[in-house]
Amino acid sequence: MTREQRRVTASPESDPKSTRNEAIERGRDMFRKHSMYYITIMALVTLFFLPGTALAQEPLASYTGPEGVTIKAFSKNWANEDKLKRIYDELVSNTHGDELSYLGSVNFYGGYPLGEGVAGMYRGYYGNRSDGRKTYNKSSAIDLYGGDGKSAVDDFAKVIAHEYGHHFTNYYLWMKEGVSFDDWRKTGYARVRGLLDEQRVSVQSNDHRWNIEEIAAEDYIQLFGSPLAKKSRVFKDQYGEFDNGIFNLSPQENLNLPLAAQVQGLEQYWLELAGLKGTPNAAPSSPALALVGVDKGRNGHLKLEFNWTRALDDNSPNLEYTLVYYAPDQPLAAPVKTLVDGYGASAIINGETGDRIFRVFVKDSKGKLVSSNIVNVDLSNPVVGQVPAASLFMDVGVDFWAYGEIKNLVEQGLVKGYAGNIFRPGRSVSRGEFATLLVRALKLPEGNGAAFTDTRSHWAAAAIEAARAAGIINGYQDDTFKPDRPVTRGELAAMLVKALKLSANGGDEGMNDTSGHWAAVEIAAARENGLVSGYKDGTFKPDATANRAEAVVMLKRMMDKLQ
Repeated sequence: MTREQRRVTASPESDPKSTRNEAIERGRDMFRKHSMYYITIMALVTLFFLPGTALAQEPLASYTGPEGVTIKAFSKNWANEDKLKRIYDELVSNTHGDELSYLGSVNFYGGYPLGEGVAGMYRGYYGNRSDGRKTYNKSSAIDLYGGDGKSAVDDFAKVIAHEYGHHFTNYYLWMKEGVSFDDWRKTGYARVRGLLDEQRVSVQSNDHRWNIEEIAAEDYIQLFGSPLAKKSRVFKDQYGEFDNGIFNLSPQENLNLPLAAQVQGLEQYWLELAGLKGTPNAAPSSPALALVGVDKGRNGHLKLEFNWTRALDDNSPNLEYTLVYYAPDQPLAAPVKTLVDGYGASAIINGETGDRIFRVFVKDSKGKLVSSNIVNVDLSNPVVGQVPAASLFMDVGVDFWAYGEIKNLVEQGLVKGYAGNIFRPGRSVSRGEFATLLVRALKLPEGNGAAFTDTRSHWAAAAIEAARAAGIINGYQDDTFKPDRPVTRGELAAMLVKALKLSANGGDEGMNDTSGHWAAVEIAAARENGLVSGYKDGTFKPDATANRAEAVVMLKRMMDKLQ
């Protein structure tokens, strides 16, 4: 079921007791009034609506698409086959699979038969055969309300995606996992979404935001909704009218939960359950938000200055940032400003009191949307902070164990990332690549010629020769260097020790797998001088391939020794 919510903001010149605050209170009252009502209506529909029954007997117009879904108009405003075809096209623009053939109709009604504010309803019918097989009835339907007052497909896109999300999630849970939302704790969805320990979630929740089916339908919009359902609105300022049909303002009704794109494994779970091909598109990295200034704006209104860090994405040259805020008990956020590749905005607080939650929603060109951290502000005593550190690459966040070392060497120009704002910290490093890094770090003059038979035409030939001339590297007995072979941890330690000309006096008693190894004394020297470290189990794994993060950390330690 979809609820409509609408709020109005006042201009900054208005009286502090503005229409904005009145609108907020009306929204709160409506939410409290109808939250129980929505769940009750859902139960009544389940009990009393029979398959194929509609609120009106005969449609005024209809259109049946190639996949068999019929769009029916019970509103004069939509009694046009071309308009109904556009609705059908919008319906199938949402990601779909086998479940589409089990949706019988989408029904357009002019008014709000289930109460003002109820914009849509899904009616799904499923059960068991006598032999125990699961069944899904092809007369399942979506009802859309308020057609007399809306004439554009855009007005219904997000509602259609939400209601189709009910169909999609109910169908696959029942037909593939054999569980309905009545037993939601048994579903793989609840586990992947991280809801098993959330006591407020229920299939019969009095709070619409915590109804498990509504959470799943909102997830569907974010992960699989059509481009039109995820269409943004650019807010130039925070004044005017807005509603929860705007994706970059209201990606999901329950703002207490992580956004769907930020739940690891959630998109992959649904793709695999539905048997849909493709791999999930990476969402943007999350920006870091902070309140950086407090002042009095026009007419003495409170002015809050916010800055945030740049988010990273693998497929979007430009990202869209929308700063929003809301009270802890409000289901709909208010906009402050939308910027494309902009990193700061001011919020004018007009007569509001209490606590407010601020966050930035970031959307990429594929419609993936993520949130920044949440900043809680006490409007009576706002506290200024500093913008936290930003993610360095999409796969190197501020909490990555080698973040500091990678950042330092990137800023010095010694290492670089790959296309798509990724660093691939777990990728192996070749012997030629690490020799090149060492030469750059030590600022050695490039060598001429090639002492090894397999490096004469190699891209790293000059650096390899410079490292050989400096006594840092050796080749193999067959006069080769094997520049493209992944460097091992033992080789890496040996190169660092030779680069620093450290004395190597014996084996390392602290490592239980280096005794007798060809690089045992070099590993001991590197470890004693703080260049390398072992694992918690007492091993060093000298023959294991070193990855990019490990190589950068060891190189940074070597550079620190040189200072």
